[in-house]
Amino acid sequence: MPAAEVGKLALPDAGKRTITLGGDGGGSGLLMGPTKPADFPKDIPLYPGSTVALGGRSTGTGKPSWSLTVTTADSKDQAIARYRELLNGFEKVTDLNMGDAMLSIWRSAAYDMTLMIGTAADGKTTVTLNVASK
Repeated sequence: MPAAEVGKLALPDAGKRTITLGGDGGGSGLLMGPTKPADFPKDIPLYPGSTVALGGRSTGTGKPSWSLTVTTADSKDQAIARYRELLNGFEKVTDLNMGDAMLSIWRSAAYDMTLMIGTAADGKTTVTLNVASK
């Protein structure tokens, strides 16, 4: 069966600039756009003063998960230090410093989260949060 018959793709809405990919009736789906998902967990802190670049929500695993990318004029090191403060209620699993970027994995009783902080080509700092419900 061709992929077009299995799922449904809604073309970007000119007003909302979102893309929606629906499953084949099994309840899975993906929504992506330039805004924070309406149901993004309130327990996950957003970087203060940041601008949303891309947000998404998926139910492909049967449990909701979210992705949010924001930008800030603060340096990568400032963003890393600030997130260590903001995530004081989470357990840090690991950090991986890759020079221009840092990847860390955090968990709480309700969520697993991957945090990526790096410097973009335009010099802004990009923060990406990938959050999965447990």
